[in-house]
Amino acid sequence: MLYLQLLLLLWGINFAPVVAAFVLKGRWDMPLDLGRRLKDGNPVFGPHKTIRGVVIAILFGGLGGVMMGLPLEAGLAAGGLTMCGDLISSFIKRRKFLPSGTDVPGMDQVIEGGLPLLFLGARLDLGLLSQAVLLALFCVGARYGSILYKKILHIPTSFPPPPGPMPPKSLYRGYTSCAVRSPFWISLFNFQEAIYYHVIIQTAFKLSGLYPRGRANALAFAVREIPVVCPDLPASFDGYRILFMSDLHLDGLNGLTERLCGLLPSIEADLCLLGGDYRMASYGSFNGARERMEQIVPYIKAKDGIAAVLGNHDC
Repeated sequence: MLYLQLLLLLWGINFAPVVAAFVLKGRWDMPLDLGRRLKDGNPVFGPHKTIRGVVIAILFGGLGGVMMGLPLEAGLAAGGLTMCGDLISSFIKRRKFLPSGTDVPGMDQVIEGGLPLLFLGARLDLGLLSQAVLLALFCVGARYGSILYKKILHIPTSFPPPPGPMPPKSLYRGYTSCAVRSPFWISLFNFQEAIYYHVIIQTAFKLSGLYPRGRANALAFAVREIPVVCPDLPASFDGYRILFMSDLHLDGLNGLTERLCGLLPSIEADLCLLGGDYRMASYGSFNGARERMEQIVPYIKAKDGIAAVLGNHDC
């Protein structure tokens, strides 16, 4: 039990800065080295090593140490030594001209886990063999935990990469919304939305008797024409007609697709713009929405074609 507690403590310290970055995003993420560079032109540690991350890790060490019966100062020291090991490995990697955030399997984990284990081993009178076994287990857990983290938050895509790094929360949402297919994991990752929309909202409207009226209203949409005056546009755009459709949520209600297919042939346009949110739910399979869009597109009459973007519901 002591060995398990020590491993959980060290793994927790190791991942505390990652969790803090996920929750706090860009808040209080000042680099520990304040952006300074050495004579080799590389930063001292890099932007991934923040004051916030170091403080969070040390505090987690203190709290975790107290929970497992260690004195507060011992837990704080374990957190500090883990961060020292992390900073040493980052310093070495910057000197090797490796980009910030690069993993070096083995070196990262051995230094991060070795320093606190030497301290805790002496404090708890653990033998060298026990410390070596714990270090090996720590390295395996930390390594595969890092792989899992990056697999979840760095999703391969056929689209061009964004101009800068995406926030971890956005990458996590993209993964849970689009890549997860198991019903159990879909429910687990999206339980708040599932409960809110499919239990609270639908149940409330059905019990109140308003659900049939709402469904009828959703199917009773019509074309609305809005003239737009832009004096600076070239004369060739006089009378230019744009068909704009957005937030269709096609797989959310039977009859929407058929209603659109019956309405679109009567609309003549020069350009069609689709504003996103083709799917009803913000998670799960996108096949239903895509199949319905495939039915609708042939009915769109737009001489200059169709331009479209994705919404926050879409994959």
